[in-house]
Amino acid sequence: MIKQLKVILLLCLLAFLSSCSKKTPEAFDEFISIPPLLKATFYHNTGSYWIYEEAYTGFIDCVFVQSATFDTVPILHPGNFTEISRKERFHLRIASSFYGSVVNIYSEVDCLAASFRPETPHHWVTYELRDARNNPVWANHLFTWPFTVGKLEPAYRFTGVSQAWQVDKIITNFTLNGQTYDTAYSTITDLDLTRQAQEVHRIYVPGIGEVRRNSVNHGIDWSLIRYASLP
Repeated sequence: MIKQLKVILLLCLLAFLSSCSKKTPEAFDEFISIPPLLKATFYHNTGSYWIYEEAYTGFIDCVFVQSATFDTVPILHPGNFTEISRKERFHLRIASSFYGSVVNIYSEVDCLAASFRPETPHHWVTYELRDARNNPVWANHLFTWPFTVGKLEPAYRFTGVSQAWQVDKIITNFTLNGQTYDTAYSTITDLDLTRQAQEVHRIYVPGIGEVRRNSVNHGIDWSLIRYASLP
């Protein structure tokens, strides 16, 4: 009786394993593209520039793109390293004449979330500072996709003090320095480690980029007066 029971259990187990092997596994998206809003707002070709004026001092800052790449790369399986998908990515080096600094701005994506949980945030644009040895010092997310207006999202890129980021409002017919923009996105980083660990408000316009940056605690308010985004 016991022997027969073992045989029956073994047959059941084999049948179960066989049925599992016939199931089609969930697959990654064949191609993970950068959302149009992120590309239009943050990717600009080499030579593009923005000129800002500080509201309280009249100082001028020219920010320009030293280098820019936009390409498609394979996503590899972490176990057998075969290609399971492809993704878009971009990387820019941005220089500031006023601060005398060069920073990296680049795209990131959580491929698992993009393929299986697309309703959760999975695309980011990251702002990164590096030291003289090219080691990352500070970095934070400038934008998250998808987002919910007013919802806090993590802004930190590396370990350290927790930061939060949000799109606090979407502005229609936004006017700045005599220029009116159809749509602008207002964001708040509550503790921006790339800006002396303070609260920073930014306003972005698709197709242009950052048009205003207000470092609230230090009373530093830069606004765009002229720009050229090269094709």
